Amino acid sequence: MGIFSDLSKFGLDELQNVEVYEEKKTEKAQASKTPVKVLEEKDFLYEKEYTCVVCDQKFTNLSVRNNKLRLVKQDQDLRPRYEVIDPLKYDVVSCPHCGYSAISKCYNALAGVQRKMLKEKIGANFQNSTYMEDTITYDEAVLRHKLALACSIVKQGKNSERAYTCLKLGWMLESLMEDIPDNNWKHVKYSKEVEECMQNAYDGFKLAFSSEEFPICGMNEHTMTLLIAQLGRRLGDDENAKRMAGMLITNRNVPDRIKELARDLKSQIDEESK
Repeated sequence: MGIFSDLSKFGLDELQNVEVYEEKKTEKAQASKTPVKVLEEKDFLYEKEYTCVVCDQKFTNLSVRNNKLRLVKQDQDLRPRYEVIDPLKYDVVSCPHCGYSAISKCYNALAGVQRKMLKEKIGANFQNSTYMEDTITYDEAVLRHKLALACSIVKQGKNSERAYTCLKLGWMLESLMEDIPDNNWKHVKYSKEVEECMQNAYDGFKLAFSSEEFPICGMNEHTMTLLIAQLGRRLGDDENAKRMAGMLITNRNVPDRIKELARDLKSQIDEESK
């Protein structure tokens, strides 16, 4: 019996079962019937227009709506992991007309002599390519990053740009390997390419650290120090990795989060050396 059952004494039998918040309950019920849209990778993307800084032609590239991203975690080598989408796949701006490609942060930074070199060594031989799909696969991302790396070498780009491109190419190759069995020849091939990329990234960042002004590729000095230390550990240069980690641990100006990661790194090296 409802709270209004006694109203029958007043001849108001019809109100015995009325709901106090019937309207709101109905609204809630209707809302619960509305299906919740499951986000897909393409929901994070849009076409961004560019004018090529080499050939002056207009084109579009798929770009990521950063305000929709949700960070899940960060790997030891500082690679960010997000829900639903890997935005790193879309971080190369690539002109489909002349082939000039670069990490988005470095795309517009060109001198006249660099444009000339790119036209002669890339544009003159490049075959027009267009990406018609609504997403980019890791296979395509690897090719775009390799093209960006080739362009950075041809234009004699900064050590930091080459190192950063190598690092991201290594990440793309690692993702490509995830669905390939360990004993497959492609897995072996990509594994070798990953280690080559990481070694080149390590060497390039060390050169940039001592010769370029911060911020470098969007990183401050503390972040880059940690990245170099992490790459050093991965590549077996434990002595330098511990030295770089120690610089962070003893520096009062380093944020606590970076210090904690540096302590973890140093502890891992000490544990592995036992």
